[in-house]
Amino acid sequence: MRAPDDSIKTGGRLSGDDVRQYLEDFAERFLKGKIRFETEVLNIRRRDHGRGWKVLVRDRRTGGAEKVSYFSRIVLCTGVSFVLRHCRVDLRPHLLSHGFLGLQ
Repeated sequence: MRAPDDSIKTGGRLSGDDVRQYLEDFAERFLKGKIRFETEVLNIRRRDHGRGWKVLVRDRRTGGAEKVSYFSRIVLCTGVSFVLRHCRVDLRPHLLSHGFLGLQ
């Protein structure tokens, strides 16, 4: 990833927009067609002799039948950030003192 256009001004820190753009570019380049949303993982097991993974899933949108797939690698995204959680500490003074201005 190249340095942001205003890297001298920000001291090399990345803005939220910079991070978002990087993640979107990464996903488009390396993960397109490989991510399954709204998928309930029912079981994950190592295949025989530890070579790859056997994954049992169900599509949550349709409530459809269970399906077994086999993969050499897996990335499990649990959606922990899906549930809104409020911070009990007011971080705004700290963030402002470090130059974070939020969404503009």
